[in-house]
Amino acid sequence: ILLTQNGHLAQVEVDEMLRLVRHVAAKVPPDNAMPCGVVLLVKLLQERQFTDRKGGDILLNVVLFHSLHGAVHCILLHFIRHVCILYHCLLVRHVGDLTAQKKENKLELISKRYFLYKFNHPPT
Repeated sequence: ILLTQNGHLAQVEVDEMLRLVRHVAAKVPPDNAMPCGVVLLVKLLQERQFTDRKGGDILLNVVLFHSLHGAVHCILLHFIRHVCILYHCLLVRHVGDLTAQKKENKLELISKRYFLYKFNHPPT
């Protein structure tokens, strides 16, 4: 009786694995799973045929400019990510090259310079 009453509903699969995991998924995707950007571009190209020449070109140019802006933004983010990785690698490499003796010598040299500076420049 239930099959004849709800025959218009989408088919649903229930996958069970060791009775611990249960996944229910519809074979028909929902409406919001459609690629909105492509559909919008197709609609704009269809509307362009029915509008005047100048208005359609301006709208299409705005859409193309917006998409190019996104592409340039993506490329810049990718480039900055590589520069940051390179900067961090160089920083780690330079800090890692110093041995304990070099670090101690560097600290002694800094403290001596600070002492000489304070000795030669007394507070007024």
